[in-house]
Amino acid sequence: MPAEGSGPGRSLDSASRPFVGHDDVETYFNLCSELLCLVDAQGRFVRVNPAWTATLGMDCRQMVGRQFIEWVHPDDIAASQEAFAELLRGRRIEGFENRYRHASGDWRWLAWQAVCGDDKQIYASARDVTGQHTLQRKLGDETNYLEAILAAMPDALFIKDAEGRYTHVNKAFCEHAGMPRDEIIGRRVAELWSTEAATESDRRDKELVARGGAQQYELRLQSTSASGEPRTVAVNKSVVRDAQGRIAGIIGIARDITDNIVRDRQARQRDRLLAIAAVAARDLMRTRNIEDAITRVLESIRHVSGV
Repeated sequence: MPAEGSGPGRSLDSASRPFVGHDDVETYFNLCSELLCLVDAQGRFVRVNPAWTATLGMDCRQMVGRQFIEWVHPDDIAASQEAFAELLRGRRIEGFENRYRHASGDWRWLAWQAVCGDDKQIYASARDVTGQHTLQRKLGDETNYLEAILAAMPDALFIKDAEGRYTHVNKAFCEHAGMPRDEIIGRRVAELWSTEAATESDRRDKELVARGGAQQYELRLQSTSASGEPRTVAVNKSVVRDAQGRIAGIIGIARDITDNIVRDRQARQRDRLLAIAAVAARDLMRTRNIEDAITRVLESIRHVSGV
């Protein structure tokens, strides 16, 4: 008995589905930008839509009656055959990717969705994702290049999120910290070191995230070297913003300037000693009491050198 409101001879199910005629299917098949195909149980193309011509640069009619495997990249044949076998066993395929040969000899990456029908034919659609793979490869190359640069940097580089947790550190940072990267990532500076310098750095991180901009300051750190001598580092930090302009974290570089400070101190001491020597030479030329002049020079030298 027909359901109320349904037309004569139409069930509730058929009435609830939009009617699609044969001409509609043909139009969709021919105009669809995705690669549509019908493949028999032996792996031969039965039908392909015109989108194949645009993607592979060849007349799609040449594919009908031929094995799909003829176009598959040699390195992808085994995986493609296994996916085809899975389809014949009734498994639905979604997201499987392989490479198909273009008429130019290049390869196009295709991402597949496919199912096996009751007639043991494969109904499939594919999208050309070559651009995504090219972009991923480019990003991978650039990432490797950047990682190599960061690893070669003598300065300690670090990146933190807005909560002050380390998200990236380079090789020099790990060496200065005296611990491996996996013990640093995800933790705050105050969780790694219970020192005045760590407390000061954490305080400055919070201040920078709150105010934005950049910071430059010096920190005196406990050394992880065998000598145990404290080290002084010059820190430069700046906020990192996301696409919406919000502060997403901090990037910074810490440079060990201890040797520079020592050299500057030694240079200043040398200049003062040279000045004393010049004065002493002048006094020796003027005085008759050479012993007294030498005594005054030695006292000045002891004062400058701290002996």
